[in-house]
Amino acid sequence: MRRPLCILAMFLAVVLLACSCELIYEAKDGSPKIERVNILVYGNDYANCTFDGSPLYIPHRRDRRLFGTVNDATQVGLAFEALARESGLESNAHYILGKNHDKKGEGFLYEIQNAIETPDKDTTMAHFREVLSQIADTSTEKDLTVVFVSCHGFYDASVGTKAEYGKAEGTYFVTSANTGDECELYSHRDFLEDVSKIKGIKLILADVCHSGGIVRPGYVSVDKSEYKDARAAQLFFENDKIDIDASLFCLSASRYYEESYEYRDPGKADHRTHGCFTMALLEALGWNGERFAGKPKAARNGRLTFQNLASYVTENDGYDDQTPMYSGGGNDVILFSF
Repeated sequence: MRRPLCILAMFLAVVLLACSCELIYEAKDGSPKIERVNILVYGNDYANCTFDGSPLYIPHRRDRRLFGTVNDATQVGLAFEALARESGLESNAHYILGKNHDKKGEGFLYEIQNAIETPDKDTTMAHFREVLSQIADTSTEKDLTVVFVSCHGFYDASVGTKAEYGKAEGTYFVTSANTGDECELYSHRDFLEDVSKIKGIKLILADVCHSGGIVRPGYVSVDKSEYKDARAAQLFFENDKIDIDASLFCLSASRYYEESYEYRDPGKADHRTHGCFTMALLEALGWNGERFAGKPKAARNGRLTFQNLASYVTENDGYDDQTPMYSGGGNDVILFSF
């Protein structure tokens, strides 16, 4: 009886190994499928937002403005443009940035390196969704679409820190409302539905409080501290309860019930240039705020993959009170080759 059981065990091991090594390639030589890179960055500093009329924003009442978000989005967008050039790929970038985007930071507490001269200043939810829809309409299966978000986030605390497995709801991006001086909530579920309409590979990065809501439970390694009634068997035999998109790769700054934080320069009491997550991300991408500084630190053997990028950021985000979450399991993708 032992021999058949051993053979069965070996067969299962081979199958699992084959699944775990799945990469998205176009050719047997390992060349990436990607031919074009679409880049959309959203950085909202809430410079003219009153946060009036809603109790939802009480947690941010002492610090309604965010000082590093515009710089976050600017530098991440420039970094991915540089990576596309280094890889010989066509790219196009769209910058949705808060109103205080000037290079000198006049009237604000930071200076933006390589400021974008004419950014899109419409930070409303409707416009954000409109731009995602435009990308979806023009995208192809050979595209990599990078969406980076840096803004306030909101979490419905009634969900608790152990949501029912597969049903972590109540997490949102806080976008501007139509009036420009108030805000509205863009649910992570709606956001992911909008992103799902984009063809090709989607890479979603969020330096936002409670941003773990963009990482669906089916993508992560689950333990008992993460979700209610989570069992290992669910990951393998109950996938019908989880919406899994093999072309979607997400990396968030924090768990869905955690806040994320901006880096504070020890020499300047209130000079915040980036989120802690974004600082690690830019370092991983090989961008120093002014130029591409050589091979990305997260690259291995001339390739930057999602899993290597996520591993580097989670190990180097430098803030213990936030825990990055990212897509896991068998899928990985080569984002750039050098």
